[in-house]
Amino acid sequence: MTFLRGAGETVPYAWGDRNLEFHHCPICGCTTHWEPVKKVSASHMAVNARLIDPAAIAHIRIRHFDGAESFRYLD
Repeated sequence: MTFLRGAGETVPYAWGDRNLEFHHCPICGCTTHWEPVKKVSASHMAVNARLIDPAAIAHIRIRHFDGAESFRYLD
């Protein structure tokens, strides 16, 4: 099994307004994360948690966000 170890080991791509880079594994093609093209101190990013061992993240609080209509957290 292959594991990603650090920056530079994924392949970034951007589409649409080109504000976000979506990174994927060059071996299996799975999207690993996204991050802003312009890096600033308060930047957000997202990680594809489906690629993480469930036991490793079982304690993390999950918040549901309505990104379609209200743009608010639902909890």
